[in-house]
Amino acid sequence: MNVIIISASQRLNSQTLKVSKYLKLELENKNIGISLIDLAELNLPFIASEEAKIKENKQKILDFKGLLNNSDGIILASPEWAGSSTPILMNAIQLAGSSLAYKPGLIVTTSASRGGTYPVAEIRSFGYKNSKINFIPDHLIVRKVEEVLNPLATDQEITKTDKYIRDRADWTLDVFIEYIISSKAM
Repeated sequence: MNVIIISASQRLNSQTLKVSKYLKLELENKNIGISLIDLAELNLPFIASEEAKIKENKQKILDFKGLLNNSDGIILASPEWAGSSTPILMNAIQLAGSSLAYKPGLIVTTSASRGGTYPVAEIRSFGYKNSKINFIPDHLIVRKVEEVLNPLATDQEITKTDKYIRDRADWTLDVFIEYIISSKAM
């Protein structure tokens, strides 16, 4: 089984990347093959870019699509920016096109406060168009992201909120894995 996590913050070393790395580690602990794509680092051209920029980045786009083609499931992780997902995520989905088709997809959003719901609705509504990704009914919202899923020191206690989100992430990943297993059985 091969899963791709796409971390879609436009900032390097973001909180969304931290959450993506946490999910990657959890999936590795479940013996799942996993690759992490950081869109801030990958720097894909925007789909509406001039033709020369698209041609200049053609190999980068083909490599991106190739990773997605060879995956069994996709996790899309986006921060909430003023009630929306990031432009680079929606751009990446459009560039990916049919590379995502009919694969189970898990939506993960992050928020510095109590938000995170609107990007789920946006990705679920508009992320499906043209890509045909099969979003599972469940999703994961990581609120107050700076306070949770941080690497733990050996003597550090886990807060009640952190424990809750770790348990919720684990449960959501198990559901996602079951969807991948079911889709491969068809």
